[in-house]
Amino acid sequence: MAPALSLNLRSLSLQPPARRSEPAAEEEHQPSEPAAEEEHQPVAAATPSRPPPPLPDFNRPAWGAASTADLARSWGVLAACTVGGRGGRYGLAAHADTLLAKATSLFGPRLVDAGVRATFARVFCAGESLEEAVAREKVLQAAGVRGILNYAAEAATSSSPAGDSSPHLAAGCSASPSDDAADSRTRTFLAAVGATDTRPLSPAEAAAGGGIGVTAIKATALGCPDMLERASAALLAGHGGRERDRWAGLPPATHGGLPALAHALEAGGLSRDDLAAWDGFVGRVASIADAAAAHAALTGGGGMRLILDAEQSWVQPAVDALAVALMAAHNAPGSPFAVLQTYQHNLAATPARLAADAARAGREGWVLGAKPVRGAYLLAERARAAAAGLPDPTCPTAATTHAAYDAAVVERLVPAAAAGAAHLLVATHNTASVEAAVGAMAAAGLAPSTPAIAFGQLCGMRDFLTFTLGAAGYRAYKILPYGPLRETLLYLTRRAQENADVLGNVGVDLALLRAELAGRVFGGGRKGA
Repeated sequence: MAPALSLNLRSLSLQPPARRSEPAAEEEHQPSEPAAEEEHQPVAAATPSRPPPPLPDFNRPAWGAASTADLARSWGVLAACTVGGRGGRYGLAAHADTLLAKATSLFGPRLVDAGVRATFARVFCAGESLEEAVAREKVLQAAGVRGILNYAAEAATSSSPAGDSSPHLAAGCSASPSDDAADSRTRTFLAAVGATDTRPLSPAEAAAGGGIGVTAIKATALGCPDMLERASAALLAGHGGRERDRWAGLPPATHGGLPALAHALEAGGLSRDDLAAWDGFVGRVASIADAAAAHAALTGGGGMRLILDAEQSWVQPAVDALAVALMAAHNAPGSPFAVLQTYQHNLAATPARLAADAARAGREGWVLGAKPVRGAYLLAERARAAAAGLPDPTCPTAATTHAAYDAAVVERLVPAAAAGAAHLLVATHNTASVEAAVGAMAAAGLAPSTPAIAFGQLCGMRDFLTFTLGAAGYRAYKILPYGPLRETLLYLTRRAQENADVLGNVGVDLALLRAELAGRVFGGGRKGA
């Protein structure tokens, strides 16, 4: 049955859990840049009081249940992603949308779809339906890895710079979006929540409190991005109009939860139509969060996490405000369910915002939920800032991005998780950052199976990290995008462009895949279709 989505959220009261003493303030770190996930020297973890367990050996990776045919396909697709481009670094990934359009005009959609379905979609996507994605996750679970069900739906704002988004991403999402389309996507996300598996994958997970299922949602799939942009501007106006600071914290007016947030938007000049659209948007997201909380309570597993994916900076403030309100409502200490917000460390303001959210969680007595990423939308962020005459909101170099990311994970989030003050999903394709996080866990005395910390990589990317972590007993996840092929291709194109540096720097992946394939072909290892 479809959820009730006509909730009037100005009358809704969500109270945070009991107050907890605030942790000591932490020194702010210099923000980072949105750039390649090249290997680098990570921030050193504190010296442990006892010798830590050995790090997983990523030079001798586990490959899970992957067949020889799967590995060969992955090698071919990753190799193709490095062809062409600037010095072979970006290659196919940087021009995926253009090449796809040209191929479709030459050969027709049916032939192109068949080719993409058998190659790129097979590597980077989990299928075209929820059932196919769940089946893909079951294969991963046999190797100690979980899936994050992620319906591949998103939309673009009208102010997105040309070249940042495909125009048909915004179909049905003008100033007056289709509520039917957003409600339909809500039901799709609700189905994913209901299909999320929370059973433990190992005795170690069971002993540590059980399995933890994770589902991700995209805010711009559930409400009009143009409305969210205007809502963000209204919140920034109420916070001193500091758009150039790119949202370093929440305005005090939102500290009363969702009702106060709605009143702050109204006071900020949001129109009546936009306020109605905001209520519908919040109602959809809140219904998914409520369903995930109920699923966690009923399944008897270790718990459930709901991730709000990142958006462009001109949409993000409204999503941030909603995310914090939902964390305050749901992330009580000891709760089996938690909301996680995505923090993009390629934005210069992110360290300050993360610090502000962590401090607020401590004051108000809820547990911070954090998925730190290096970030996306780099070209769009810089192009929009240049066009509007605003300072570049991104970080100036890859080194500053690396430093900010590792500092956030090693110095703030892992210690907070060890103290019961944070739920952390370390989302990175960078080997050095994974090793730094694992080292910080050991320094904090945390076992690999601790429910407070998990690791995640995109489907088809850095498999040697994910499967090796899973084999070593860490909570490892693959983000599993799924959906109709043409809709998923839009998602894939954006992910390819966001991660072009990673895809253009896959020499390690290709070498490890070649070694595994050679061992199987010439050494009699596992084969299969």
